[in-house]
Amino acid sequence: MSAAPIKNRVTEITGTDYPIIQAPMSWIARAQLASAVCNAGGLGIIETGSGELDAIRGEVQKMRELTDKPFGMNVALAFVKGTNFIDFVIEQGLPFVTTSSGSPAVCTEIFQQAGIKVFHVVPTLDMALKAIDCGVDGLIVEGGRHADGVKPPHGPREKEIDAINNADGSRCDEIAAYHSQTGTVHGGIGKPLGQLAF
Repeated sequence: MSAAPIKNRVTEITGTDYPIIQAPMSWIARAQLASAVCNAGGLGIIETGSGELDAIRGEVQKMRELTDKPFGMNVALAFVKGTNFIDFVIEQGLPFVTTSSGSPAVCTEIFQQAGIKVFHVVPTLDMALKAIDCGVDGLIVEGGRHADGVKPPHGPREKEIDAINNADGSRCDEIAAYHSQTGTVHGGIGKPLGQLAF
């Protein structure tokens, strides 16, 4: 027996049953994992951080054999050089991308013109507001803890991350209120404080 689908802005944007977006772990987030997430009602994401474009193209083909559910691709912006990579993503015909590791200003409008929804991964409130200014469709607010639950050294950045990731989601409310079209997803493997979707 599966849980009843959840209807909110994130599931409306992604076309999924649940507001769960799989992390795009390099070399790991391939068809086997991503299709399992999709078939369970979440949004599977194919990684591109490995830079292995021929292999990634093959993984997209495998996804289409393993699931009829929507899925997406991650673009690690620190590794994007020129528009060739952006064109590669568009050529895959996917409805959704997550962007990370850089400014979404380099690709958000291009992806949206191709009919692709864009969620950007942010660790701080400042970066979240900048991403919203770039016109992203949603945010994925990541935590400030490592997967083992140990915090990195304290500093202003860590305090800001904790402010975004507080348990009651008030910073997420502030971000979502700033741009009513932006869905915000809160939580994750590293710091599972729960998930807040607007």
